Amino acid sequence: MCVNNSNDIAGNLIQKKINTINLGVTGSGPLTTLAILREYGNFFKPKNSIYLYFEGNDLDDLNWEKKNDQLLKYLNNSHKLDYINNYKYIEIFLKEAEKESIKIARLRLSTGNYDKAIQKKKINLIKEHLKDIIELNHLKNIIKFSILNNQNTQYDLNFLYDVVERMNIETKNWNGDFIFVYVPTWSRYFTSHSKEVPKQKLKDEILKNIELKGIKTIDLTDFFDSTENIKQFFPLGYLGHFNSNGYKKIAEIVIKELDIN
Repeated sequence: MCVNNSNDIAGNLIQKKINTINLGVTGSGPLTTLAILREYGNFFKPKNSIYLYFEGNDLDDLNWEKKNDQLLKYLNNSHKLDYINNYKYIEIFLKEAEKESIKIARLRLSTGNYDKAIQKKKINLIKEHLKDIIELNHLKNIIKFSILNNQNTQYDLNFLYDVVERMNIETKNWNGDFIFVYVPTWSRYFTSHSKEVPKQKLKDEILKNIELKGIKTIDLTDFFDSTENIKQFFPLGYLGHFNSNGYKKIAEIVIKELDIN
């Protein structure tokens, strides 16, 4: 997210002459990832299938995915919609979706021609209140943290392990190697009061159980926990997805761990 393709993880691998395809999709949880691997993995048959597990929201995504009947069908090893050979229909859908998006964007632009002076005043007002918003948000997180810390948030870790194991089996079907990469969220390093803290505490348990299934893991927190200047890897030195420096470093770690240089 938020960088050009040449600067994301796959782009950095390609720059190192490592043939790579990025099949990541915004909002993909573990079950959606299994579906992507089923639909496209057997076509490309990569030597390494690398799953980036993001501690910030993958468990939340999985809770949603469990309610999706279409995604649950992928728990059946024979289920496949064969997107590769039906791409013409996908292309039609994408073109129609693009037209609709452009239509909506133009509509918003046509109704947003505010007087420049008024617009500038609004922007300055937003800037003035930005600090207050951030401080209030921080206070809100502290309160949420104190509440969540006393609650047992329900995550089906056994379901996660089952889905990841199925990804591994899919990859083994073409004699490839499956790698589970644990990706930390920015809040792990910049705030101790976050709704994500309960999920962060599950890291060791998750990695242990994935490894017990004979699956290779890479824990990116091993590097980021020990780096002296963590801010260099994030936008504005604070929050959000990794910046180009962060993605480059992750690619370097993957290359080193897998010895694929």
